[in-house]
Amino acid sequence: MKTGPAIRPSMRRRKPRQSRAHQTSWALQEAFVRLLMENDYEAITIRNIVDLAGTGLGSFYDYFANKDDLARVCVHLRTEVLLKTLKDAPALVIDADVSLERAI
Repeated sequence: MKTGPAIRPSMRRRKPRQSRAHQTSWALQEAFVRLLMENDYEAITIRNIVDLAGTGLGSFYDYFANKDDLARVCVHLRTEVLLKTLKDAPALVIDADVSLERAI
């Protein structure tokens, strides 16, 4: 992954506040992740992302400064979900054991 210029506070884009804005931002993230599963990072263009997400280029730049910014957001949010899942995992195992004992 190429390292571009650091994102300065003045370059940061808006955060989604309304439901539709969250859906747009999430659609762009999901499209990027889907494309990344099939293509090299360098081969993915912003046009590929917005086409798959069903949004326009303007919407992309409302939320992300560039492809690297989108990648950082995707990694950050998915890491948060993974860490929460791992944190909750012991409780899920205990609940499964209790349910299994009740079923037997």
